[in-house]
Amino acid sequence: MINALKHNFGMKILSLALALVIWGITRAADPYDERTLQPEILVKLKPQTALLSRNPSATHAMVRVRGRASLLDRVQTSNPRIVLDAHSLGVGQTGSLKPRLEPNIRGITAEFESSAYKVSIDELSKAEFAPEQVTEGRLDPGFFLDSVNEDFSVVIVDGAKTLVDKVKRVVYVINLSLLTGSTKLTVQFEARDENNKKIDYLHVTPSSADITINLQPSQASKSVPIVPDFQGQPAANYAVTSISSEPFLGEVSGSTEALAKVVNLRTTPINLTGKISSFEQSVNLIPPSGGISLLTSQVTVSVEIQQISSSATFENLPVEIRGEAPEYDYSLSTDRVNVTIIGGVDRLAQVTSDLIRPQVDVTGLGPGTHEIRVLVALPNSVSKEDISPESVSVTIKQKSDSSGGSAPGGNDNRPG
Repeated sequence: MINALKHNFGMKILSLALALVIWGITRAADPYDERTLQPEILVKLKPQTALLSRNPSATHAMVRVRGRASLLDRVQTSNPRIVLDAHSLGVGQTGSLKPRLEPNIRGITAEFESSAYKVSIDELSKAEFAPEQVTEGRLDPGFFLDSVNEDFSVVIVDGAKTLVDKVKRVVYVINLSLLTGSTKLTVQFEARDENNKKIDYLHVTPSSADITINLQPSQASKSVPIVPDFQGQPAANYAVTSISSEPFLGEVSGSTEALAKVVNLRTTPINLTGKISSFEQSVNLIPPSGGISLLTSQVTVSVEIQQISSSATFENLPVEIRGEAPEYDYSLSTDRVNVTIIGGVDRLAQVTSDLIRPQVDVTGLGPGTHEIRVLVALPNSVSKEDISPESVSVTIKQKSDSSGGSAPGGNDNRPG
């Protein structure tokens, strides 16, 4: 063994030194590094299932990666994603999933912004919708939207059945303030609910489309009334008392011939189903056809909702005397009155005669006949409409001596 080590010993030492030099050069050229990425979050699902919710809900998340610079370069250039594997979850199930980074490159460590995600799964569903145009902003003065040419008729929305059932419309948005002339645009489709809010975790196919917008110089403009549109009905025993928009008038522009046909502007429908109180909501105006441009694209609609009131009459209710003094006797010209109350239909149905208490207050009154107004104590949420009669006569008399003895100063006729 010793002889073997001594054989070409100098050459072996030189080779070891050379290897150490190469190793050091390699480490200097590929140092250990740390970087922060913000990849998209992808949930991998079982067939025929869909994502219902995810918490945290952000579409991208921060992840800190550590390793050799060359390996980190590979990660950054390979479209990295944060993956949540939900293959273990079925329809109706919720689970906590740990994230992982893909591609998974050996020698790279990842520290995630969230160590776990709560994921809920639903069955897969789909539906077809005809996309609606929504405009934002205003065109430059002197132009109107002559036409919008589309090459699509329907889009398919798919995802969790619970979410697909909430979709009321699919829209694409045109920002008029960005238009400076006729142009071709790529618009994105969005699935929205009854309150015109975008619904997340749904796929729209196609997700986008090209449209051609034709602008023409305006020949005229005018203001027309805005008519708020609605669907559904308020809750039982509630009614809409008024609907108004701010502004009340909307401005349109276009050719004189086309403008003559525009008498009003309608809003996208406001859902009143089950409402029990007044509210305000921002809604879009529906663009008229015939090359008419909306110079007012969105309005605020105020809806007044009140409970439906009714009345009920309770007859021959006894009148109570309040504030009696022990030294007086009291008598009423009538000890029964009729009381009519008003209130919401549902509240009136709960009111019984024993909850209504007509009263007259004789506090501080002395002997004689007094005309006193009848007051009434009522349950909450109802009010008095009428009392008949409104007042009664109260006769007050001094009580007589009921002891059986003679008046002061009289004769004592007791037997002797």
